[in-house]
Amino acid sequence: MKTKDTYMKFSWLTVTEASMDKEHKCIIEHEMNKGKAVQEILFSSHIKELSAITSRKSSLKDETDTLQVQLMNISAYYTYLLLLFKNLIYFAIILFYLLGISALCGNGKSS
Repeated sequence: MKTKDTYMKFSWLTVTEASMDKEHKCIIEHEMNKGKAVQEILFSSHIKELSAITSRKSSLKDETDTLQVQLMNISAYYTYLLLLFKNLIYFAIILFYLLGISALCGNGKSS
């Protein structure tokens, strides 16, 4: 894979299930640097990394769950307030309509 003016090479390491909990070492010798220092890359235990990732994900999940519950509660609160306000407006309109009709009918009969 080329990135700007450099190239990257990827390799695949296949290991048995029994050696998943062991550390692996990759020794790299460049063709240009024969006889010079070699590069070593250590691969730590896959199981240890998975447990670290899982614990990190679970803590992020807890934070996400807390945030989601908080947003749900705020949404429910504002929805309740909106419905309450809507009902108060409807009540005022109906009350005005009923009082207006009775006042009009009452004025007509008393004359």
